[in-house]
Amino acid sequence: MNDNNRFQFFNRIIIYAALVAGILFLRLIADYPSGIVNFSEGIVIIAERIVIALGLEEIVLTLGKFPGMALIFVSGIFQVVIGLILLFIFKNKAEQGTMIIIKKPVKVIGFGNVIYILALALFFLFTISVVGIPVALIIGTIIYIISFIGSVPLAIFFGYNICQALNVSGYTYIYYMMGSFFMVLCKSIYAVGGAFTFYIFPVLSIGIVAIMILNRFIFKMSYKIEFPTKRDNERFDRKKIKDIITKGL
Repeated sequence: MNDNNRFQFFNRIIIYAALVAGILFLRLIADYPSGIVNFSEGIVIIAERIVIALGLEEIVLTLGKFPGMALIFVSGIFQVVIGLILLFIFKNKAEQGTMIIIKKPVKVIGFGNVIYILALALFFLFTISVVGIPVALIIGTIIYIISFIGSVPLAIFFGYNICQALNVSGYTYIYYMMGSFFMVLCKSIYAVGGAFTFYIFPVLSIGIVAIMILNRFIFKMSYKIEFPTKRDNERFDRKKIKDIITKGL
């Protein structure tokens, strides 16, 4: 890793660390601002109304009987498998998404925050009335799908940086698996797991997808992939393997 890449890497780490530290501070201070308290209470009331409107009370009560870690693990496995399928089908696009956050981390955070906040505002606006709940659910579903799509290149990004830090060689699928495990682990951390699940990862994922769309349809541009994307094809030397196995016999 040259000096420029090392600088960009530490620059990204500082940005993400600042986000996490700020959210952790809000979660640990004794007295929350009244605005945050009212906002949180509003979210709970809206969630209750949606559950009642859709007749999901029994499902929610059943899920409540399972340990939180078990639900996180099961949902994490499900997301990793579905993400792996998406990666297999849209590998080139996922790699482009990874290059976007490598090259433009500040823009990813900026676009992600703007879209995420606007989507939340629309979501809560439509949940004020029972009639608007279906529209709110459609908005929430769209945001979830976009966030899920963006989580695939985001996982590759995390896996790539983990391999770089550990000085381990890898390729796209390895990066994705390592990054996915890292993301599930972050969601499981006490006190900040919710921040990763409902803010940090969605914002980054949405920002990646937004810039991918702009690059493809507006700017008509793409980035050169700067990390290994597939396993090196090495000839299988049967004689060498046989000599290793039979050595000393």
